[in-house]
Amino acid sequence: MKKQRNQSRFKPEMSQVWLLLLVLWTVLIFGHSLTPAELSSKESGWVMDCLLKVLGVFGSKGSWLTGYIVRKGAHFTEYFIFGVLLIQNFHGLWQDFGRKRGGFKQNRLEKIFPLMFAVLAVPFFDETIQLFVEGRAGQISDVWLDISGAVCGILSREAAAVLLKRWSGSFRLRRRKRITGGKPWHR
Repeated sequence: MKKQRNQSRFKPEMSQVWLLLLVLWTVLIFGHSLTPAELSSKESGWVMDCLLKVLGVFGSKGSWLTGYIVRKGAHFTEYFIFGVLLIQNFHGLWQDFGRKRGGFKQNRLEKIFPLMFAVLAVPFFDETIQLFVEGRAGQISDVWLDISGAVCGILSREAAAVLLKRWSGSFRLRRRKRITGGKPWHR
């Protein structure tokens, strides 16, 4: 008897991959919050040195770049990526929910509330963790910065999806015109 190899392999769906990426990224964010101040400062210094080298390649001395800018930029970037991963997961959930309910469409508030909750809760917990780490302090300004990073990530992902949809639609239209010689497409 032949072994059926295809059945023994685990093939995750894309929704599972996106969820795994979101969970891992959130763990990374919380891991940074658990880093003591001395280690976090060294990490920021290393990033700053790398950025100064990159700026030097482009002919800039980077005298405007400070540790404060690097740390706040890291906050924003972490949560920008979090926002992209979060909205990607929610799109999958919304589609699955609609399919399981026989095409039932949620109202906007039912869709948006869990997303808003996550965007507010994760930065809040992130900064709360820092209250219990040696040399660190949770700051409300960082919560706002994190929220703005997540919202910018969500909006950027949505804008990219709209542009990609428009671009692919215009590409199909141009291809259709080229194939049919400019005549309308009939099915």
